[in-house]
Amino acid sequence: MTTKTLLVNWVYAGALGHAVEAFKQANSFKNGNPDFEVSVMINSEAGIDLGNCIGSIENVYAVDLHEFEPGIQCQIALNRFPRQWDYLFTDNRAGFPCGFDDRIDRFHQEFRNWVQADTRTGGGENTEDFPEMKPSALAAHLPIEARDFAAQFWHGSGYPRIAILPSSGSHQKAPPLEFWTEVIAGLIEKYPNASFALIGITGRTLNFADSDAETFIAQFPDLRNGFDQDLLRQLAIIEESQLYVSPHSGMSFAAQCVGTPWLVISGTVVHEYVLNGVPFRCIYPDCDVYPCVYPLGDRMLAPCKELLSKARLPICMQHDALHLKIPDLLSAAEDLIEGKHSYIECVRSHVRELNARGIEGVPLMDGEAAIDVGYVFPARS
Repeated sequence: MTTKTLLVNWVYAGALGHAVEAFKQANSFKNGNPDFEVSVMINSEAGIDLGNCIGSIENVYAVDLHEFEPGIQCQIALNRFPRQWDYLFTDNRAGFPCGFDDRIDRFHQEFRNWVQADTRTGGGENTEDFPEMKPSALAAHLPIEARDFAAQFWHGSGYPRIAILPSSGSHQKAPPLEFWTEVIAGLIEKYPNASFALIGITGRTLNFADSDAETFIAQFPDLRNGFDQDLLRQLAIIEESQLYVSPHSGMSFAAQCVGTPWLVISGTVVHEYVLNGVPFRCIYPDCDVYPCVYPLGDRMLAPCKELLSKARLPICMQHDALHLKIPDLLSAAEDLIEGKHSYIECVRSHVRELNARGIEGVPLMDGEAAIDVGYVFPARS
C-alpha cells in the first residue's frame, strides 16, 4: 500500500512564529493520520532547523523568495521540490494579496499552477474531503550539540535559571531597557541565587543588540550572554531554564516547544494565540482596546498610531505603563517557577480574559483542543 503524502504550504513572512504555526499544523495532521508522510514548506528565513527537530514532520522544504523576484524564471526553483502530493494544505493567507512582499504572492501563484495534488484546501481553495486534524502540544527534540552547549553555558549556575528575550521582531513590542533593568533587579531580590540568560539575534531582536547585552552583564553578576547564538542553542538554553520571559514574539512560540514555563509581557496589536500545553502567564496592559488590531479590527488609539508613525513605542509598551506592572510580573514569575498552576488553569484563565475583552469563543490557533485536559506538553525529564 502506497503511503499517503501531505504538504503544508505555509510560505509567508520569514518570522520564526509563522514557521511554528506551520509545524503545529503538520503535527495535527500527523496525529490524525499516523500512516501519512507529512511535510512542510516555509520561507527559508524562518525556522528550518527547528522543523528538523519535530519528529512528526517528514521533510521541511525551504523556499528562497529571492528566486521569486520579478523577472526571474522561477521554474528552476520549483523543480527542486516534489511536485506530486496526495494532499496539499495551504495557509489561507495565500488566498489574498500579501501587502508587504510581492514575492510571496508570486510564489503562491506559480506554485499553485505548478504543483500536482489530488486534494487541496486553503489558500482560496476549499474542500470537505480532507484528512482529519488532531491538535496536540508540539515537542522539539534538540540535537545533542545544542544540549551540550546549554549544559556548559549554565555550568555553575544558581537556581532558578531564567532566560529573557528582551525584545521582539517588531519595534512596537520592544519594552525599553530601563524596564528590563528593573525586572532583573526585582527577580534577583526575590531569588538572590538566580542566574539569567539573555537571548536574541542582532538585527531581528529589534531595539536591542549584543552591545546592550554586554551592558546588562556588566550590571548584573550572574547574567550570561546567549545573544546571537544559533536558534537551536538558544532553545537549549531556554530548555534548561525554569522560566522564560519575553514580549509577544515568534521566538516565544518556538520556546514553548521545549516546555519551559512562559511569562509574557502582552500588549499592542495581537493577543497570545499560539500556545502549546506549557504553563504561562500574560501580563496584560490596562488598555481597554487590547488587542487593538487582531482579531477585532483596527481599534488602535490615535495617540498610539501617532507614536508608531514616529518610530516610538505605543503607550502600553512605554516605561511608565510597564513599571506599574512589575509587581504583577514578579508574582507571576514566582507562580510559574514554583509550578503553582497547570497549563489548563492558565489557558482557561487566558480565554476568560480575552472573552472579557470582547473576543468570542476560544481565540487560539488550536481552538477548543487547546483548552482540553489532554492538550499538555509532555513532562520534562
